[in-house]
Order: sequence, then structure tokens, then C-alpha cells
Amino acid sequence: MKVRTRWIFLLIAIALVVVGTVGATAVWWHIDRNRLDPPKATLLAPEGTVNTIAFSPDGRSLAAGSGHAIVVWDRTTRQPVRTLDHPTTAAVVSVAYSPDGKRLASGCFDGHLAVWGTERGEKQLTLQQGGYGPPRADVETERNIAAVRFSPDGRNVAAAQHPPSGDTVSSEVRVWDAVNGKEKLVLNGHRGRVKSVAYSPDGMFLVSGDDKGDVKLWDSVDGSLRRNLPQRQDILALSFVPKTGMVAYGGGWSEATDVVTVCDTVTGSETRFPGLPPNSIVTFVMCLAFSPNSQTMATGEVLKDGKHPYCVRLWDVPTGRLIRVFRCPGPPKAVAFSPDGTELAVGCTEDKPTAVGEVRIWDVPPKS
Repeated sequence: MKVRTRWIFLLIAIALVVVGTVGATAVWWHIDRNRLDPPKATLLAPEGTVNTIAFSPDGRSLAAGSGHAIVVWDRTTRQPVRTLDHPTTAAVVSVAYSPDGKRLASGCFDGHLAVWGTERGEKQLTLQQGGYGPPRADVETERNIAAVRFSPDGRNVAAAQHPPSGDTVSSEVRVWDAVNGKEKLVLNGHRGRVKSVAYSPDGMFLVSGDDKGDVKLWDSVDGSLRRNLPQRQDILALSFVPKTGMVAYGGGWSEATDVVTVCDTVTGSETRFPGLPPNSIVTFVMCLAFSPNSQTMATGEVLKDGKHPYCVRLWDVPTGRLIRVFRCPGPPKAVAFSPDGTELAVGCTEDKPTAVGEVRIWDVPPKS
């Protein structure tokens, strides 16, 4: 029981992935003795918008969705190495590296999903609903994409999709072969618009969440629904806890004293991670993630607090202790720890129309 409780807290500590929208700012924090140090680097995003960010598995590169393009930086030199342009003006809302780091998947709000080669930056595949073609062929889709994820073995890519009209009946998760683009699964049954999707660490399951609060666990092989997990408001962010069968999720406005739910996917039992800071009425969890060692969780939140409504909170997973609250210039949309756990990236939407998108980098010393 003590082990299970420890993992519950560990799950919640997932580190946030980069955040951003118009005028987004991505930030790295130095986490030591509860201090907030100045960023050691600031990377500019040309389109003025950062909606998503991801480190490559080897930690050498950082990719961010900036407007309708993806900017890739060298993590050592902090210089951009390439820009990948989507053939659309819609915003890139999600990026994900394959486990071997050789491919990068990106999803746009208008339904375009592409797979890129990371060595030369060539587009290997464009996936769209309606069928499949040979490698490096285009296919058709009519749904907005909210999130994309590679399977742990790199063979498949999954996307959370919903129709532009807001029709929730057609909201779904689709899975394609990441090499030839063949559609393999269509997962239906959500009441609301599917906003997030994630693979379990062993690749056996997919979990998806929608804006009605439904969280569903699917068999990743045959697409069968294995379990409906406890509901919350509007699910915007979810993640499996590394090396466990537990999943953490958070989302819409809540007047409860918790911000994240941690659920055992085997038993369905849940634990709610505490809580709202003093004098705050409701909270909105936009993103969450775990550190590589699962000891720290980051949550990007919007509070109904007139003075400082935007923040990123860091939690110690084993104890559930709040480590630090970082104020942001705007709503945090994504955060990410580097694979070696030494850096933290955060993106925030700055509240002014002329703001330039940024990715800021902080050191994260090893936990003692």
C-alpha cells in the first residue's frame, strides 16, 4: 500500500512540457532550494506562438511548434538548426519524437499530421483521415488535431481528433502505421472533444481524455475499450507515470481542492492531488508532465486570481510536497524536462499582441 501511494504521488510529479500560444514564452528553471533563477538561455520562436515543445530522446535537440512551423534548436549551441514548414496556415499544436529520435511527428489544428526525418528534415509522411498511401504520400482528413504521440516501439502514431464544427459524435483517436501511413485503429466513444492522448510505457494501452471529463483506457492492439477512468472537468492534459500502470490527468475549471487526478489503470482507484493555493477560487490545469526519474511533477495552471493568474507548480512526488510556484506572463500551455533531467523548458503566452514567442532554458540540478 505504501508503495502504491508513493507511485501515486510520483505520477503527479510529471514535468510540464513547453507552453505557449500567441506571444508564447518557453522557460527553463533552476530547481534548487526553492529558488527561481534567471534562465540561462532564451530561444526566440519566429512566429510569435509556441503551442508545444519536445526534447529529442538523446537530448541534443529541442523542437517547438511556432505558428504553422516547427523550429528545431541545437541544445548545446542554442542555435536553430532547421525550420519545418507545414503546407497550411493552421497552428502546430503538438510535436512528438519517435523513441529512436529519427522521426518527428507534428499535428496541426486543421488536421494535418506529418512525420519528418530528423537528420535532413525531409517530410516522410503526411497522414490525414480517409485512407493511406505509400511512404511519403499524402492522405485526406477533415478533423482538428489536438495531440499526437508515437507508440513506445515507434511503429505507430496516434492522434486525438475532433471535428471543427464542435460535433462531439465524431471525436476520436486514430492510430496509423508510422512508416506506410496505413490507418490501423479508430477509437470511438467519447462524449466530448478529445483533447489529449498518451501511450502506456509498455505500449499495451492508450489513454484519452475529452472536454466532457471522460478518460478512457484502450487496448492498443485491437482497439477495445478496457476501462472508463474516474471523470473530471474538461481534460486537457494527461500522462502515464513512467514504469507504472498509473495515469495522471487534469483540466478544466474546478472548485474542488485538487488539481490533478492520479488513477490506477488496473483497479480504477483514484487519488486527487491537492490543492489550490490560498485565496484562489478555481484552477485550470493546461499541461502536466513527469521528470525522467518520476520524482517531480510540473503542472501549468491558470488561477482565478486577479494579480497572478498564471503559474507553473512543481511537486515532489514521493511526499506530495509543493516545491515551488513559478509565475508566468500568460497561460502556460506546455512544459518539458530534458531526457537527462538537468533542464526544464516552459512556454507561456504573453498578454500582449506584439509579443515574440520564446523558449527559455533553466538548469535543474540533480535531486539530492
